[in-house]
Amino acid sequence: MGITSTRRREIAWVLTGPRLGGALSFFSGLLFTASVLALPTSWHHADTENLLQALQDGGLVIYVRHGEAETEEDDTTRLTEGGCEQLAATAAALEEADIGAETVLSSPTTRTMQSARLLFPEAEIRSEDKLDMERFTDAETRGTLVAALRELLARPTDGGNRWLIGHITPLVMALDTPFGGDDLPVGTMAVFLPEGDGRFTHVGNLPPHWGLAEADTKTGESPGDFSVCEQEPPSA
Repeated sequence: MGITSTRRREIAWVLTGPRLGGALSFFSGLLFTASVLALPTSWHHADTENLLQALQDGGLVIYVRHGEAETEEDDTTRLTEGGCEQLAATAAALEEADIGAETVLSSPTTRTMQSARLLFPEAEIRSEDKLDMERFTDAETRGTLVAALRELLARPTDGGNRWLIGHITPLVMALDTPFGGDDLPVGTMAVFLPEGDGRFTHVGNLPPHWGLAEADTKTGESPGDFSVCEQEPPSA
């Protein structure tokens, strides 16, 4: 079943708020009827406070580009210390905001599994080939993987949030719109509304340094625990 029209209106109201009014409210309604918005120029950036409220309510899919990684990128490339600190701070901010995870799926690469563990240290992390960047470069498997990733973005959740930890290339292919790293920096959380029947809508981004900014407002508090970066990542 697709998401109900009532739930769609509720999320639209949370993300746009009554302050828009008139023609802009009409436009926001149109935005939620689209299956995918063009990127990057048409990405809709909801107010952070409203986006957090929608995430607290659940029912969304969040695609996280892994944290900052070492320069030489292959399947075993690890996160940098800065990338670890950034995601640990994000995890602390998510916990403070009471934003949880119904499901956490990660590409099997080291840097994505580390990112997933940092964000959700208590969750069960499932390795998912549909998010593996290297497989998306194979012409024989690309089409199947793109369709599978689109299904993950479109399939409604059971009420909680579905988190996908991956790379920029699969998302570019799934949205079929060219954009680059400057449009989706490492650590960015792109939030989607799943509508079923292959339909989903991008509703906003949480920027990569959101967690660190939240930590900076709490004098003397740790940005989070990133000891997982000192451990060997779990096997896929």
